[in-house]
Amino acid sequence: MIRRNIWFATMLLSVMACKNNQDSDTTVVRPVKVIQLGQEEAFGERHFTGKAEASDAATLAFEVHGKLNKFNTNIGDKVKKGAVLATVDSRDFKNALDQAKAELKRAEAQYNRLKKALEANAVSKQQVTDANAALESARALVNIRSKAFDDTKIIAPFSGVVVSQFVKNYENIQAKQPIVRIVAIDQVEMVVDIPEHLISLASTDMKVLVAFDAFPETVISAKIHEIGKEASSTTRTFPVTLIMNQPETVTILPGMSGKAWRNPSATLDAKTSSLSGFEVPISAILSKSKTENYVWVFNTEIENVSKRKIELGDITNNGVLIKGVKGGEYIVTAGVHVLTEGQNVRLFK
Repeated sequence: MIRRNIWFATMLLSVMACKNNQDSDTTVVRPVKVIQLGQEEAFGERHFTGKAEASDAATLAFEVHGKLNKFNTNIGDKVKKGAVLATVDSRDFKNALDQAKAELKRAEAQYNRLKKALEANAVSKQQVTDANAALESARALVNIRSKAFDDTKIIAPFSGVVVSQFVKNYENIQAKQPIVRIVAIDQVEMVVDIPEHLISLASTDMKVLVAFDAFPETVISAKIHEIGKEASSTTRTFPVTLIMNQPETVTILPGMSGKAWRNPSATLDAKTSSLSGFEVPISAILSKSKTENYVWVFNTEIENVSKRKIELGDITNNGVLIKGVKGGEYIVTAGVHVLTEGQNVRLFK
């Protein structure tokens, strides 16, 4: 469908150009606009740099104040979900909880006694109602004291590695004060920047390989997790997030630099079947049929043009990828339908 649309557009331009130039003199030295081809744009052969990021991270704090008893882990330690990372002195919280539990037992006993007395009409209903309210209040207080006692521990919300500790043992700390930070390492994310003229070739189905500078011999299989929808205003690149499993032989930590490239052995779908070529404007394509496509190559020494058959690749944000030309050659980008083989031309100023 893409190639049929290109062919239709170029044929329409050809008809219009012929109509407007029926009486033109082919001996006239025409001015032409050209572009010089750089290196072949090959998404699959390019490397994109980036840094590792944690797929999940958390800075943890106590919900209560108190004296830090100790850290149960050190920076760099791997921890499992549910592990106790640090504790504060819990004696006061334990005493408050025990007191609340004792009050709850007393309230339960009082309520049960009055309830039986009500059956014998020995007390009023209001007394029983008041006893029930006291019982519910005691239960709520136990829940509050129980939570406060549980909050004397910092529990790992997920498996990961300890990367920072913000206080020292035996310090007095306040509620909500940052204490320890952990990051998940089961999966690693990496953000790379893709130039805007190549972003259309990226696909979440694409398989990627990654190697980090700290472990250049360890190649990790990754996939594209997310493709940014907005380009950077300064670099004109799109952020693309890769995700991969943590390798068994090494440990990738957040902040490590690395590079990513397309896995050449991965099966390509229709969209990524031709991920290389030179990018030119669609106006540079001269189509004779759906399968015959050409460009005009400008010879700078004798200042003429020659027709070159090319193979169409993928549509990009700025044009189309083509094969059959070489880096450094000059390609005519306008007026391609009125040129003839060997025609003398001059560069448009």
